[in-house]
Amino acid sequence: MNVSNFLTPPDPSLDKRSSKADEFSITHHPATSDKLEHYTVRANLSKDLQVSCEVTRPEGVPGFKVGNGPKGGYSYFGPDKEKPEGYVIHRFWPRTEAHGHVIHKGQALAFKGPGMFVHAIQGMSRTWSLHVGTLPTSSPTPMAASVRSRWSSQHVRRMEGWERARAESASTSAG
Repeated sequence: MNVSNFLTPPDPSLDKRSSKADEFSITHHPATSDKLEHYTVRANLSKDLQVSCEVTRPEGVPGFKVGNGPKGGYSYFGPDKEKPEGYVIHRFWPRTEAHGHVIHKGQALAFKGPGMFVHAIQGMSRTWSLHVGTLPTSSPTPMAASVRSRWSSQHVRRMEGWERARAESASTSAG
């Protein structure tokens, strides 16, 4: 989707986890004494399709990024890793509670239930493939991103949690 008038952060009181354009807004809300950390997402995808939802990370359920430190959660592209030509950001909340509504051609559909939230800036990616699974104690999230043709020999893969989930699944079916 192409957007107009993109801005991040949309307000000086917010950080860069929040953004907006004429077609959407994504607002990060830190945890407070009476509300858990959450995002509010609103999108006007066309005159016949609007979405509004809130995604909350339950207390005690950590999010993750691939890699540690200030460069964790990033994949860099180009020949010089110290001065990359581009990057992709990916951070995950593998277990969330979501609620909201979708309006399609004037018909409203409310939803509420478990979900997953992915914060991914994909300006350098041509395609994403993201798969989500839910097991009793983990949420495997295999992800692959193919980058633009200039870096066509590079295919980024992150399999965070997948090996642990496979082991858990094997032990559950064996027991």
